[in-house]
Amino acid sequence: MSQAAKSVGVLRCLPAVRRMAGLELLGASQDDVVLNWDRQFPDASPFFGLMGVVEPGTGTHATTITAVPGPYGTCTVASERIAWAPESCARLAKRELPGYRVSHLLPDMDVLSSASDPDSTVSLLHAGPGCLVIRRFVDFDWRAPQSRAYDDR
Repeated sequence: MSQAAKSVGVLRCLPAVRRMAGLELLGASQDDVVLNWDRQFPDASPFFGLMGVVEPGTGTHATTITAVPGPYGTCTVASERIAWAPESCARLAKRELPGYRVSHLLPDMDVLSSASDPDSTVSLLHAGPGCLVIRRFVDFDWRAPQSRAYDDR
């Protein structure tokens, strides 16, 4: 995704896109992307990406990444990882999210959050014999770390 973002002219928020996409690609065997961007002002406008990822043993998931240039070199970044779990949401929450606070939105949808990670939520949608899991992260003042690892080389 970061290569595609760079190729269309997204530069200011490229480190954020690279960081989010890199986390999603750990262990991936295959991936592909779909992009939306302002073709007239690609580096000064929001960038939207959808990435499909195949992970051996765990299946396919989708990830959305939104990056919006902000003032003083910041970017607002939002990422959502959407996956299907072949188990009940209650079992998944007990196994993967112990200690998270549960908010019931709808009869078949819960949103879980943790005080230790206030910019993230996990939404669980009870769907048939499994659970649709949406992991969401938002940062309104993301800045690239001062590290050579994030340089665009």
